[in-house]
Amino acid sequence: MINEPSVCMGALWIPYRREGAVMKGVLAEAGLRSDVSMVFCHADVRGAYMNDNMRSKEGLDISCFPKNLPIYSGHFHKPHTVSHT
Repeated sequence: MINEPSVCMGALWIPYRREGAVMKGVLAEAGLRSDVSMVFCHADVRGAYMNDNMRSKEGLDISCFPKNLPIYSGHFHKPHTVSHT
């Protein structure tokens, strides 16, 4: 079990954080790290599909995530892409 953000095998693993400001800080740092090539987290992302008919209206804005890294969130149960626009 991971209790704190941790780098393992080139990936940053971020456990669920209730405080949005904490998650934003960890994600901002991730984009600057040379030892991180992807991020695995459990985060709600505004605009992501919760199911086929419902989009998330809460959570982090996509702009909080580093543009230079692939992000994988366990909060969503079907593959899809939310892009920076």
